[in-house]
Amino acid sequence: MLDMTDAHQGKAHVSSAVIGYHNIGQFGYLTGYFPSDDPAIGRFEIEILSNNKIRLKDGIGVFGGRRFNNSGNLDISLSSGATGEKRIDVIDLVHNQDDNGIESITTTVVKGTPTTGTPSAPSYGSTGPILPVSGRYTAPFIVVEFDGVNIIRAELHPDFPAIRSVYNISDELKNKIISGSNKDVKIVVTNQQMTFSNGEAEKSLSSITSVYNKKIVSAWAQMINASTAFIMSVSHNGDTVKMTAGKTDGSKYTGNPTVKILLFLA
Repeated sequence: MLDMTDAHQGKAHVSSAVIGYHNIGQFGYLTGYFPSDDPAIGRFEIEILSNNKIRLKDGIGVFGGRRFNNSGNLDISLSSGATGEKRIDVIDLVHNQDDNGIESITTTVVKGTPTTGTPSAPSYGSTGPILPVSGRYTAPFIVVEFDGVNIIRAELHPDFPAIRSVYNISDELKNKIISGSNKDVKIVVTNQQMTFSNGEAEKSLSSITSVYNKKIVSAWAQMINASTAFIMSVSHNGDTVKMTAGKTDGSKYTGNPTVKILLFLA
């Protein structure tokens, strides 16, 4: 049966499961957080408080199709380490749902195995979406590493990555072009007056490259409003663009035309 989620129907028709499936449609089964530079939103920063306690700060995220947030400080205690031993614990997110469908979110610490060698993180977590009345659903959230009695590392789990927004992705893809072996190339279009003498001209464009802190890796040029002259070749040496130009009668061009230059910077 077709149904509308984002619509008024005069009755309670939207369940958490439906919203969860919509979230999965947007983010897949990915569990992670939404990075924000807004301090009011945060990005789940972690502070080590003592040898057996960490503090989780503000952030918003999603797991199993459910969006969630932490507002304020959440202090999490762990079992203390031991002298001469190393250990990695994983703090999991836990989604609980009772027989009436009432949902809640908590954390639990999965203690790693102590060793005198190289410690490894315990493997733990659910897969797929959170189903209606699913009981208990878990996902790795934070990694905490002990060296002796000290916590030496506390950070978000690799399986809890940053989830970029459409805006972030669009902004990151903007001007990301590959030119030859150069990646992350920026294209700049500029109109420059060039002085040709006997078919040759050159001009430093360091005022442009310095703005982007990049170097010219390739260039293309075309005369503007020129009917009997044309650009024959374009090359560059450092920040200087060099050109040759000819005329339709086969002679070398001399003049001061405006040239549209396409710069590839990397």
